[in-house]
Amino acid sequence: MGLAGGKVRPLEYFFMTLVSMIGVGYVFEIFITGPRLVTFLAGSVIPNLATADRVVIAVGVVGATVMPHAIFVHSALSNDKITESNLEKKQRTMRLHRAESIIMFTFAGLVNVAIMVMAAAGFRSRDLSVATIQDAYVTLQPLFGQAAGIVFGITLLASVLSSSTTATLAGQAIMEGVLGRKMSLWVRRIVPA
Repeated sequence: MGLAGGKVRPLEYFFMTLVSMIGVGYVFEIFITGPRLVTFLAGSVIPNLATADRVVIAVGVVGATVMPHAIFVHSALSNDKITESNLEKKQRTMRLHRAESIIMFTFAGLVNVAIMVMAAAGFRSRDLSVATIQDAYVTLQPLFGQAAGIVFGITLLASVLSSSTTATLAGQAIMEGVLGRKMSLWVRRIVPA
C-alpha cells in the first residue's frame, strides 16, 4: 500500500522487478545445473504423461502459470487505467491489456519451464528425492555451490513477495466487485476477513 500510493504503475514495476529476479535466478540455476539440451528438446516436443504422477505435475505447471487470481489482479489493474470515457482510448487500453496478458503468461510459463528444467537437471538426473523447498536448498548447495543456494533463496523470496502481493490485491479487487464500490485499502487491512 505504501509503495503504490493508490497508483497502478509502481505496482506494475514492483511485479516486473520481482518476476525478473525469479527469471534471472532460474536462468542462472539452469546454467549451473547443466541440463542436456537434447533431452530438454525431446521432452518439449514429445511429452511423456505415461503415469498419473506425471499428469499431476503437468496440470500443476499449467495451474501455476494460469492462476485465476493473477488474471483477476491484472484485469483489475488494467481497469484502473481506464479513466476517460473516450471509446478509442478504452479500446487502445484493452489492446495493451491483451498484449500485456500474452507477455505476462508467456513469461510465467517460461519461468515454470525453467524451474522444471533446473529440478530435472539438478535433482532428477541424480535420482535425488526432493520433497520440500528446504530439501531443494540443502541439496543445491553441496552439489552446485553456495551461490546456487543463495540464488535459490533470493528467487524464493521474490516469489513469496510477488504471490502474497497478488493474493492481497486479488482479495481487494474481489471485495470491491462484490460490494460494487471502491474501498479504502487501509480500512480493508484493518477489517478482519
